[in-house]
Amino acid sequence: IRTVTVTGANDVVADGSQGYSIITANAVSTDPSYSNRPVNDVSVTNLDDDSAGVNVSPVSGLQTFEANATAAQFTITLNSRPTQNVTIGLTSSNTLEGNVSPSSIIITPANWNSRCSISASTRATRCRRGGR
Repeated sequence: IRTVTVTGANDVVADGSQGYSIITANAVSTDPSYSNRPVNDVSVTNLDDDSAGVNVSPVSGLQTFEANATAAQFTITLNSRPTQNVTIGLTSSNTLEGNVSPSSIIITPANWNSRCSISASTRATRCRRGGR
């Protein structure tokens, strides 16, 4: 008896469990009973341990200050490598109080495991004196 070990590959893609086969070649031997004898292929399922998800940190507690236009930052990451680009739009709910930059981020299959830093900053208020 010979034991063959099959090890699943971690593809870091949330693609569900995937089937594949171990393809065997015909036996090679000088024994005519085994020479060129077909060998059954083996079906295997790689159970997926990845999940799609977007992480934002922190989701609360950020502060910006009107007096010195201090910016606050948060990061966005993905749980697993996407198969296509992922675009996330960003906007302020009240642009009179603060702005966000950039206005969107694009996460690609090539940069999915890099943190995207987002800045929220106070909107500078300018007042004109006199006249219109």
